[in-house]
Amino acid sequence: MTYLVVKQMLCIRTLLCFGLLTVGTLSYSVSAQENSSYKVEHYAMSVGRDGIKRETSYSENLYRQGSELIYVRNVPTSSSKKKESHGHHDERHFDSSLTPQLVTLKKNGEVAFAFLDLENKTRIEVSKTEFNSVGFSGSWVGSYSLVDPAIFKTMVKKGPGQPINSVWYEQVNDKGITRILWDEKNKIALEVELSSKDGLMKKRSTAKLINFNDKNPLFTTANNLNMKVIADYRD
Repeated sequence: MTYLVVKQMLCIRTLLCFGLLTVGTLSYSVSAQENSSYKVEHYAMSVGRDGIKRETSYSENLYRQGSELIYVRNVPTSSSKKKESHGHHDERHFDSSLTPQLVTLKKNGEVAFAFLDLENKTRIEVSKTEFNSVGFSGSWVGSYSLVDPAIFKTMVKKGPGQPINSVWYEQVNDKGITRILWDEKNKIALEVELSSKDGLMKKRSTAKLINFNDKNPLFTTANNLNMKVIADYRD
């Protein structure tokens, strides 16, 4: 039996990192000098062969602190209360989409990924060979900026956007249209839209600044948790 529950909607940063846009080597690197946090909202719409329109949306908070990032899914308060009221829980069972995710850029350039199971005070490390099984692209810059700026080499610069220091980029091909609003100062995609040529698929992500130079205690907590590996959660 597998105790790990993987329920992740394919988000913009994953789509772009896996090459939905045609780019060269993803060699761009980010060295953050500030702490910041963003609310990232995702929306997806598709129309199936059965003619049924399906829409999905969710949001998560992105916390950036130097060479570390933490993603935290936003869930209804009622869901949290329901979880707290549950009398017994299996310490080897967790939902990967609801568990905070820590991404670290090491000094040697390698990327590390871990789940922060705060309920059980456990940090669950995921090896590089298992990134794909938990829905992580393995891209630091894709996690930090939502897109890799290398993709702009294949896109058309359309002009300035809002807020100040942001620029619109666009790519049109036989698959559809991609539009990105890029914040040049803070190195993040403020808006990403992908739509198919036939109008049967659309994905959109937006990032809004919550705080600047605000340290999140989760980064300290992450270093004080018991260590385990993802293999401990598989049978």
